[in-house]
Amino acid sequence: GAAESVGLEDALRHAFDGVEVVARGPKAQSAARHVGIDVTWTAPTETNDEILARLALDGIADKRVVVQRDGGEPLFAAAVADLRPRDVVDVPVYRWHMPDDVTPASRLLDAVADRQIDAVTFTSSYAVHNAFEIASDPDRVAAAFDRDVLAVAVGPVTADSLRQFGVHRVVEPERARLPLSAFLGHLSGSGHAF
Repeated sequence: GAAESVGLEDALRHAFDGVEVVARGPKAQSAARHVGIDVTWTAPTETNDEILARLALDGIADKRVVVQRDGGEPLFAAAVADLRPRDVVDVPVYRWHMPDDVTPASRLLDAVADRQIDAVTFTSSYAVHNAFEIASDPDRVAAAFDRDVLAVAVGPVTADSLRQFGVHRVVEPERARLPLSAFLGHLSGSGHAF
């Protein structure tokens, strides 16, 4: 989108000629294919660890590797660099940060801790980390998720982040998507409205 906005979409697309493109999941794969970039391989479990294992297996010692990351810390680019490629180019496309005003999020998390919420969806691991940083009592929030409030994760990376904070009752899809049918299945017959 950025290349298109400055008239460089064709140049960028041609830069991918003869390049091996690896996608972490179907969303990235679909976005690449939508703009005419062929994806060589997509990680079946949609994790960075799986991509690192594939790169290590393929061998990248003589290659230049470009990592388009999701705005968090450059840990994945550093992990790729540990595989000793010729060069690593780190391209953050957006940045995650705390909201300027955490009051609404804090109120939501207090309501979770007080079991006044039926379910919360988490669409990234950064959202999980930020939520537990904002929470006035992270242990009460984790306990509420484990007993009464449904924690819904978009995929395995987000679900693992919830587990790192002590949330073990997590609804997650087999493939990274918001699992609306699973979510609604948990609420059916409960009398809950939202």
